[in-house]
Amino acid sequence: MGYSKQSRQESKLQEATKQDEQERSVPKSQWSALLNLLKEQIAQAAKLARDNKTVMSLEEHNAYYRAVFGRVREEVASRKDIPNAVMDPPTQMLTMTFYGGWHEVCCIGCLDYYPTNDIIHVELQAKKGEPDGVTKDDLLECICEVLHGGIHMDNRNSKEIGITLTDLNWLGTTRICNLVDNILYVGYMPASEGQEESGKQVSRQHNIVWEGGALGAGVSSVQGFNDDYCRRLTKTKGWKEEDWDLLGGFF
Repeated sequence: MGYSKQSRQESKLQEATKQDEQERSVPKSQWSALLNLLKEQIAQAAKLARDNKTVMSLEEHNAYYRAVFGRVREEVASRKDIPNAVMDPPTQMLTMTFYGGWHEVCCIGCLDYYPTNDIIHVELQAKKGEPDGVTKDDLLECICEVLHGGIHMDNRNSKEIGITLTDLNWLGTTRICNLVDNILYVGYMPASEGQEESGKQVSRQHNIVWEGGALGAGVSSVQGFNDDYCRRLTKTKGWKEEDWDLLGGFF
């Protein structure tokens, strides 16, 4: 009996050690100051446009916010408190989920599996030979290109539409829902909706379609729910293969 009890204790210790090692091996984000600065600058620009009741064409809208991103990129390039690498240790690929504000209350970690075209999954690859992997400038450029680099169509009326950033979230390492979630979540909403409702999220889908070729070099994407890609995301989150079967029955 003593040997059996000791074996169980050793087994638990080994499992705890394995889990701790797994968590330590997960890249840690170094972008808090970067993302906070970006959110602040975008919020100020959106408020200014609302307060001035500025009416912009799609081209003017994209140019307006690209200029904001440009100013942020210039500032972070010179700030020593914002590391060049977005992750420590450096990562060669960063997964991002862009989602519309169609749901007032939602589980961020489950957004990847929502069956709607309002979601686009983007994979950003580090530049070849870059020792810092995905860098702060890579990240800003990618978010800017996805939101403001191409054409977005509203399927409800087949019109081109401008969209704006509303939130940024990274779950990091957590035991609540996932062991690991190495996905940066980027919220957006149509610019006209933000002007009408002062940025408040609403409970309706936007049905926005991206122009795939507008994402830039080193970036690949999948829009909407894709069974094969969702299996891949499940592994990115640190879930086991059998977790996918549970998810498939839940959503």
